[in-house]
Amino acid sequence: MHGCAHVGQGMPVGRDAEAARSAISSVNCRLSRRQGEQMIDRSTTRAVPAPDAPPWQLGASELARRIAARECTAEAALESVLERMAACNPALNAIVYPCIDAARARARAADAALARGESWGPLHGVPVTFKENVDVRGMPTPTGVPGLEGVVAPDDS
Repeated sequence: MHGCAHVGQGMPVGRDAEAARSAISSVNCRLSRRQGEQMIDRSTTRAVPAPDAPPWQLGASELARRIAARECTAEAALESVLERMAACNPALNAIVYPCIDAARARARAADAALARGESWGPLHGVPVTFKENVDVRGMPTPTGVPGLEGVVAPDDS
């Protein structure tokens, strides 16, 4: 995956998302459990986030709700995700082209927009990653081929 190049615009889908969830689950099993893990609401069998769950543990909808309600800033959400990325990515190598500075700038812009009463849509401020085969302007798009590492996307997909 590229990394946190954009905040608030998309999520992985299909087989790629399933593979990512599977890899993350295997890392979660190897890492120690922390306070704030999700609790299971047995009446609906849906995972319900603990009130003190760190932002990286929240689903996109819940995190977006908390950002919109100003219970969490986009910048705090991103920093939580970056901390988790630092802990897990060495084992996963899932984020191969991190754009941390750009993500931080985008998170600050998302918080400023929210303060002005603007909304960028339903995922406003939610950190996301993009698979490296999706063109993100200025980022390499080698699609897993080492010889194409120098191919840089001129525009976003």
